[in-house]
Amino acid sequence: MVPLEHGKVARFFLNLGNILSFGRYVHREQATPELQARLEEARRLEMHTQLLRAAAKSSPQTEVTWDLNSVKHSLQFLTERGAGANGAAARATAVIFQRTSDADVRRMCLDALYKINSRKATHELLRIFTEEQTNSPWRTEIAQRLRKSVTEDTRMKPAEVRAVLNQVGQP
Repeated sequence: MVPLEHGKVARFFLNLGNILSFGRYVHREQATPELQARLEEARRLEMHTQLLRAAAKSSPQTEVTWDLNSVKHSLQFLTERGAGANGAAARATAVIFQRTSDADVRRMCLDALYKINSRKATHELLRIFTEEQTNSPWRTEIAQRLRKSVTEDTRMKPAEVRAVLNQVGQP
């Protein structure tokens, strides 16, 4: 529960306090219903990320070795609640996009990458955009999501936003 409440620096100092007190000080969080719900959400996110990573590693065509319904379920979860997903989820989603020919799965991958809302997800969308053929209908959908993603992300520097928009093109 500590990683849900404290950042990396705070956890470092909590661990340092444990070491300096020779194990006498151990920081524990109070188990509140709100914290339990956040913990459950983090566990579910990790489970879906693991499933997508396994599907991405399995074969050159995802629909051959995996049940697409379970992959769709995990992608749907990322689309609905994946704002806090890590770079591994974004990378796995991008790989699945490239390794499937199912249009629904591909669209769900793009939606999930858009909703993850991290630099890694934006980078993966941009990589897919540049690798996609110029006459592909997917290229326009990726460009739309990239435009929305970079304009809504307040953490990106203006120079990075301009660089992405120059590659994708203005709306």
